[in-house]
Amino acid sequence: MSQLKTINIKGKEYVPVDERLRVFHQDFNGHIETEVLERDTCVDQLTGKAADRFVVVARVYPYSLEQDADERTRSAFFSGSASELTTQGFINKTSALENCETSAVGRALGMLGIGIDYGVASAQEVQQAVKSQEVAMARSTDYKRVDEKVNTAVKSKLITKDKHLAYKKLRGEGMLLVDLVEMEQRIDKLLGGE
Repeated sequence: MSQLKTINIKGKEYVPVDERLRVFHQDFNGHIETEVLERDTCVDQLTGKAADRFVVVARVYPYSLEQDADERTRSAFFSGSASELTTQGFINKTSALENCETSAVGRALGMLGIGIDYGVASAQEVQQAVKSQEVAMARSTDYKRVDEKVNTAVKSKLITKDKHLAYKKLRGEGMLLVDLVEMEQRIDKLLGGE
């Protein structure tokens, strides 16, 4: 198999989808089919916003359509699927379907064995996951801002000690940013009512 180029993400090497495609077309006389399985709307659990959702499956056939092959060979394929939301990432705002298709193809090529020395996930998938996690989890600056408001509410006796302890427990476990912001809005209403 041809040599694969990788990119480094947070200290680990990954193979981009375009590199997997290059090797597939260079080393195989095959073809790829994609299909949109679902296209609907949902609520993004990370942001709480309405989003368009796409689910795509890709099938990689390691033989050409023109190739004279028996039924067993023609039925052999490798598949991969992906799901994307229009609210996750800058690219997905306008190109979620295309990004979803690319991810599904990358995973299918990984199932064929292209680039799996570095894991089935493509570089694009890992970058998106890292970005989603960074966006999803509250940061120390977010906690600091809310901590000050919570402490003010406790001193003003607007929230009970039990609720304060419950907040500290949630904070210690780590909170999604959307949940912390929702909590902050409730505290702001309490503080605004002083």
